[in-house]
Amino acid sequence: MRISRLTAPFLALFLFYSFQGWCCGYSFVGDCSSSIFLSINGTVDSFVVAPCPGLLAFDGFSIGNIQSLSITRAKAVTWESCQNNVSGMALYYRVYEQGQQGGAWDHFDLQ
Repeated sequence: MRISRLTAPFLALFLFYSFQGWCCGYSFVGDCSSSIFLSINGTVDSFVVAPCPGLLAFDGFSIGNIQSLSITRAKAVTWESCQNNVSGMALYYRVYEQGQQGGAWDHFDLQ
């Protein structure tokens, strides 16, 4: 099959337009790319939000005796393409003593 000089650009444009719908979207990249930075008794450390090889996970981490605890920063990684737009991200959290009922959820807006 032979493609003429006029057909080739049209075919390329058609293929690009056809595949554009397949690659458009948005999503949360992953737990290993997202982290929370905490100040625990005046010392800042970072934790990933899920168990990831070689990284310190917050879930199940024993903090020990707490004099002060605050969120200093949080990071989440997303991707977007075409007409999709990730316009905001928030970290929802709650703090409670192990073995006790969880309290109300609070949130920390990420910028």
